[in-house]
Amino acid sequence: MKKLKASGYIATHKQTGSGRPQTLYAVTPSGHAAFKQYIQSLQKLLNMEFSA
Repeated sequence: MKKLKASGYIATHKQTGSGRPQTLYAVTPSGHAAFKQYIQSLQKLLNMEFSA
């Protein structure tokens, strides 16, 4: 999670309330774009393997 946050792919928000503190995570727009590109790269790789 630290590397994702350092890369700007996720945002964190710490909240406290009646109980244990919690950390909330959200994917940033750049994180979403990077994940989409990663999935496309995997699909291309799989298509190459099954086409050969």
